[in-house]
Amino acid sequence: MRRNASDHHESQSHDAATRSSRPVCRIAAMAWLVCLGASGVRAQEREATPAVVNPAVRSEHRQTLSLDGDWDFAIDPAQVGEKEKWFSAQTPLPGKLTLHVPGCWEAQGVGGPGNSSTVAPERSIRPLRGSYVGTAWYRKEITLPKDWAGKQIWLKVGGVHAQGWLWVNGTYVAHNACYCGTYKCNITDLVKPGEKAVVAVRVRNDVPSRKGLMSWIHRFGGLYRSVELDATPDLFIDDAYIVGDLDQKKALAHVRLRNTGQPSAASGGVELQVVVATPDGKPMVSKSRIVRLGDDRVVDMVLDVPLNPLRPWSPEEPNLYRADVVLKIDRKPIDGWVERFGVRKWEVRGGDFYLNNHKYFIRGFGDDYIYPLTLCSPASRETHRQHLQLAKSYGFAYVRHHTHCEVPEFFEAADEVGIMVQPELPYYGNKPSADVPELFKPKEDLEELYTHYRRHVSLSTYCTGNEGHLGSPIDREVYQLARKLDPTRLALHQDGGANRRDNSDFYQGPTIPWEPGTQDASWPFDAHEYLNLATEEDPRLAAKYTGAIRPPVTPEDFRAKLAKADLSWEWGVATLDAGNRLQSVYQKRGLEQARLDPACDGYIYWTIVDVGSPAAQGLFNQFWEPK
Repeated sequence: MRRNASDHHESQSHDAATRSSRPVCRIAAMAWLVCLGASGVRAQEREATPAVVNPAVRSEHRQTLSLDGDWDFAIDPAQVGEKEKWFSAQTPLPGKLTLHVPGCWEAQGVGGPGNSSTVAPERSIRPLRGSYVGTAWYRKEITLPKDWAGKQIWLKVGGVHAQGWLWVNGTYVAHNACYCGTYKCNITDLVKPGEKAVVAVRVRNDVPSRKGLMSWIHRFGGLYRSVELDATPDLFIDDAYIVGDLDQKKALAHVRLRNTGQPSAASGGVELQVVVATPDGKPMVSKSRIVRLGDDRVVDMVLDVPLNPLRPWSPEEPNLYRADVVLKIDRKPIDGWVERFGVRKWEVRGGDFYLNNHKYFIRGFGDDYIYPLTLCSPASRETHRQHLQLAKSYGFAYVRHHTHCEVPEFFEAADEVGIMVQPELPYYGNKPSADVPELFKPKEDLEELYTHYRRHVSLSTYCTGNEGHLGSPIDREVYQLARKLDPTRLALHQDGGANRRDNSDFYQGPTIPWEPGTQDASWPFDAHEYLNLATEEDPRLAAKYTGAIRPPVTPEDFRAKLAKADLSWEWGVATLDAGNRLQSVYQKRGLEQARLDPACDGYIYWTIVDVGSPAAQGLFNQFWEPK
């Protein structure tokens, strides 16, 4: 029986997993793979398709069961769990704990205090509350609603890190090792409505992660976003997203229908309806179409919806429409989907950026994935909304995510607040951040990013990584693919990297203040990682580190360091405050200097919060508090 490289890699030791001198991993596009089960026989392959979990708005016509909350949990350092069938409810989990999902196990203390470990090119070792590295199991027993009888049932997993293997009622389902997507698979044959079901996930944080800078402090482990079950009819809305057209004053509703039952069951005609409401909630327009499926299992449709009045989306006015997509048979709703969308036009004209047909200056900040309490990005729109509202109150309207893509909850908050987002593929030049050459798949990563995040109007610019070059001709091929997939957004080769007119829509300027007139003004540029000046970390913040990351410097350590130099506590903290003041003056003057150059089209201020260990260069400390 053939084994793929990911099957081989998954069985190796931690040391082997982190070596890059030999092929250790192959992960397919869309990232859900089937691997060998405990019996040595390959489990039935299950198709994995894009999904949405924890959306801002849900349709009343779609039934969903959240699996968030408490899960049974056990570590498996000897990797015996699969052989001993820990995925079965009949097998007690040794040393069972209770962990919360979503979240990572480090933030919940698994393994006890210790230092972080990572293989990302930019490493930052931190003291952690939980330091377990290896294999662990999550398991949850649920009861399915009785009224789900006759429905198709789907398991949806929002995010697993670094990789996960899933079972339902003792049957192996799938392998999750994606870059940024959320996927679902059909488990109808494995469960019975009205009865109990067991979902088990084997998770490893000692294997490569495709998620980029999310691992730069620690390659954390866990189910870091929601897990859900959906119940749908045989014919249902598989996916939907809305693209606004500013100049034509309309929206294009893209809807995919999927039929899992008998082709003839719905061949007589199906009505698809899209109802759009204005940003203030007033119904505005309804469009319907009759669809004849025939023998097609999947049908893609586009409905043209006029928008009158047209209220464009921008950081200054983040207007969001609501689209209710309803599937009907004999005029009765059988399934539904809700999308929020904005209408904006983001482009380059000559040497300038234009937003909604007006010249635009990027007031951006950098984000290095810093979450001292949770380690992983919170699956919380409210948390990200509060952060982005604070950033916006300081004048920012754009964010660059260094070699990673944030969780959808972040993008939903950015949609609402009005922050343009530049996610990045996980590459430093042509080197994957996981340090595994076989994971060099920029085209697949770009397609995954487009497929799963195109619904967010805040997504503004695609970027393939940081400060390097993918190589040629792949750089031009990825750029051309981005323009083909999504001409509504800009594309940048690598931030601060080898950006040329044949692989990028714009380029980066200096990291420090420059003399006006010294940059190429024939095409747009923004200042790369601008004004990156760091101070020392502050021991007075130690009491705030109550979560995943322990204090990087304690008052006791700081006093001891001062004592060696025969200096007082008061002298020491006075120098920290003076350093923060010097930093603010330098950065304020640097921003003013950038605006003095008429050719400058923006900047990415570096960074919004302190990165730490020991680079405290942020506008705010790690807890989003002014310094």
